[in-house]
Amino acid sequence: MPDTDRMLPCPVCKEIMVHQQEGTVRVDACKEHGIWLDQTELMRITEQARDDSLATAWEDLFRSEIRPEADHSRALTCPVSGRTMKIEKYQGVHMDWSPDHGVWLDKGELSAILNNLRMDESYMRGIALRLRDMHY
Repeated sequence: MPDTDRMLPCPVCKEIMVHQQEGTVRVDACKEHGIWLDQTELMRITEQARDDSLATAWEDLFRSEIRPEADHSRALTCPVSGRTMKIEKYQGVHMDWSPDHGVWLDKGELSAILNNLRMDESYMRGIALRLRDMHY
């Protein structure tokens, strides 16, 4: 389990990140470049956003997918282990991923993921239904 009080360096600029709240989840953030999410934090944030989504259902009628540009020429290192992260695509967003520790999201990528998830019917039905659908 990661040390939640340990201050991590930003994978982009190497400056020490600060703690920031994303809903009820405390994440590590660089004001200039983005946020670091430990292994469970992306799931917790997306589930929280789904639970809060009923208030903005009208906006969903006019929603379109957001695909931020990806910089495939850079190789970021995990702020926990120092190993090179992989680039993975999730909900139309290329994110830097450390399989053992978490994901790095550049500025705007978390908003893009949450926006794109809102267009996925299985996401809007809830995680229990998504997991059930995987077994059929």
